[in-house]
This record gives sequence, structure tokens and C-alpha cells, in this order.
Amino acid sequence: MSESLRDVIRAVQQSVDNVASASEELTTASASQTSQATEHITMSIEQFSNGNEAQNEKVESSTNQLEAMNEGLQDMSQTSSEVAAVSIQSTEAAGQGGRIVESTASQMKHIDTSVQEAEQVMKELEYKSKDITSILNVINGIADQTNLLALNAAIEAARAGESGRGFSVVAEEVRKLAVQSADSAKEIEKLIQEIVLEIAKSQDMFKAVNREVNAGLGMTEEAKRKLPAHL
Repeated sequence: MSESLRDVIRAVQQSVDNVASASEELTTASASQTSQATEHITMSIEQFSNGNEAQNEKVESSTNQLEAMNEGLQDMSQTSSEVAAVSIQSTEAAGQGGRIVESTASQMKHIDTSVQEAEQVMKELEYKSKDITSILNVINGIADQTNLLALNAAIEAARAGESGRGFSVVAEEVRKLAVQSADSAKEIEKLIQEIVLEIAKSQDMFKAVNREVNAGLGMTEEAKRKLPAHL
């Protein structure tokens, strides 16, 4: 019986040893597996963290680029607005300049027309002055002939004596009228010559004005050609 009890105790002891050994192996295995799992988790976390940092850097870089692009777009928009405003002002100024050029050209054309008309009037005056001079020459000729006839009549009246006295008086009056007519004709001729000289000066002035007007018209036409076609 004692032997049987010892056998039971040995069997129990053996079971306890087996359980202890198994527990130790289980504990060792669990600790090793847990350590490996922890290392894997740690590595995964580090990789995820590193990935997140890289992604954050990329996101931050992209954000900075977008902000820079947005600022560039805002600058471009501001510049475009300023350019558009300047363009509008330039267009308005050019349009106003075009209207001024058109108005100037129109006025200069009117001046040119007036100058040409004035030149024509001066030419007519010159022609009429020449006609008047011709008439004065005729008057002078008539006055000379009348004076000569009056002189002959006075001579004949003197020969007639007392009966020719009345005729002599008439002849003298005719002679005086002839002299007055000749003197008046000379005065008129002198005035006509002065008028002709003034007409010649005026014609020279009108020609100079006409040249200036034509030059001005040429410049306005050139300015019109250089202005944008849509103005």
C-alpha cells in the first residue's frame, strides 16, 4: 500500500512537472510571439507614420504650390484688369484723337475751299482792274482829242473875231473838262495800279496759305491712316 501511494505521488509530481514545463514553454512561446507581433505593429506604425509624414510633406508642398498659383492668378487678374483699363483709356483717347483729326481735316478743307475762292475773287479783281485800265486809256485818249479839238476851236473863234467870242468860251470850257477828265483818269489809273499791287501781294499770301493748308491736310490724312481702323 505504501508503494502504491508513492507511485501515485510520483505520478502527480510528474504531472505537475509536465504542467510546469508546458506552462513555461507556453509562456516562452507567448512572449516570443507577442514580441514579434509587437515589433511588426511597431514597424507598421513607423511605416504608416513615415508615410503620413511624406504625404503631409507632399500635401503641404501641393498646398504651397496652389497658394503660389492662386497668388499668381490674382496678380495676372489684377494685371489684366489694369491692362484692360489702360486699353479702354487708350481706345477712348485714340477715338477722341480720331474725332479731333476728322474735325481738323474738315476745317482745313473748308479753309482750303475758302482760300481757293478768295484766290478766284482776286483773279477776277485783277482782270477787272486791267479792264478798268483799258477804259482809262480810252478816256485819256478821248480827253487828249477833246483838248486838241478845244484848242482848234479856240483858234478858229479867235479868227472869227467878235462873232466867235461865244464859241471861244465854250471851247475853253470843253478844254477844261478834257483836262479834268485826263487828270481824273490818271488818278484812277494810279489807284488801279496800287490795287493791282495789293492783289498781287494777296495772291502770294493766298498761295502760301494754300501750301500750308495742303501740308496740314496731308498730315491729317497721314494721322487718319495711322489711327486704328475701328475707331
